[in-house]
Amino acid sequence: MKTEYKREMSKTYLIIQQRKNDYQTEMICQNTIEGFAHVKKVKWDNEDYLYYDVTSKQPLDTAFAKRRIGMAEIKTILYAIDNLTQTVNRYLLDVDKVLLNPEYVFWDYNDNSINWIYYPSNSTNGYLELAEFILEKIDNENTEVVKVAYEFYKRVKESNYSMENLYELIKNPEGSELYKEDYEESRVETIPETVYKESKTEGIKNKLIKGLKYKKNKKENDWFKKEIESANDIKELSPMIEEEIGTMLLNREVSEIRRLVSKNGTMKDVMLTDFPYLIGSRADSVDICIKDKMVSKIHAQIAIFDNRIIIEDLNSLNGTYKNGEKIDKQTELNTGDEITFGSSKFTFF
Repeated sequence: MKTEYKREMSKTYLIIQQRKNDYQTEMICQNTIEGFAHVKKVKWDNEDYLYYDVTSKQPLDTAFAKRRIGMAEIKTILYAIDNLTQTVNRYLLDVDKVLLNPEYVFWDYNDNSINWIYYPSNSTNGYLELAEFILEKIDNENTEVVKVAYEFYKRVKESNYSMENLYELIKNPEGSELYKEDYEESRVETIPETVYKESKTEGIKNKLIKGLKYKKNKKENDWFKKEIESANDIKELSPMIEEEIGTMLLNREVSEIRRLVSKNGTMKDVMLTDFPYLIGSRADSVDICIKDKMVSKIHAQIAIFDNRIIIEDLNSLNGTYKNGEKIDKQTELNTGDEITFGSSKFTFF
């Protein structure tokens, strides 16, 4: 499925080509459906495209690139999934046509809600990918969040799972109390030349083990021990991947240090040494925080692509400008370029 983003005036759209026209397409285009991105159909070059309004919204994989999913966020996600089936049934739609991949599930910072993308031609089920993403991004030190995320993962792994009543997973067990104890992390011998990425199953087990370390209550300890044992029986999802450090750093570092210099004099120079960089006004979600009311919470990204340094607007409300021109796609940066985020101007060196 090929997608692209496009800015029109003050709107940002996710664009997907529509392969067929049926009542589902008309239903989503003619109705404002709660919890779903507004969509319109556009004909271009004798082809039909669906334009989803994602202005000021961020895909989950971007929204949580720098911060962790806590209880408030997992409640929002599970509550949205819980309502999903009821909503699509009300409009005679098919829940399997909802895109559940983290790159197409949008977080709305205006009201901290989830916006779904309904794509009538979708043929993939993304529940497992979404569950694995949540497990990867949760706050490991919050044992209640670990438990809820793992229960969701287990439900998705069942052959005849149901996504209804998911919100019940969030209800605290009666009489359950959380205790946090200080502990010393075990020292792990590392091999400098190589980095080993844990398999997804190992990652799940490690989160459970870490959750166990934070428990003193016997009932809670017994739950974690039981789940760790059952995790041993989960079929391996992916083999252990071995990557050379040099290969990993190739896409993250450049030979010479670049920097952003504020033209307003409101910020210190920002040294660009370890790409990519998220830019925005929400400090816990970005690498470069700009205190500017015109800057979105997650506004833009500077990264390396094909050995070039590029800048990309991330569905910001007021746009990103290079040398006075609004950018609507990945754009290469060169020494001396002026970059504008909201009312804040920088020079790229």
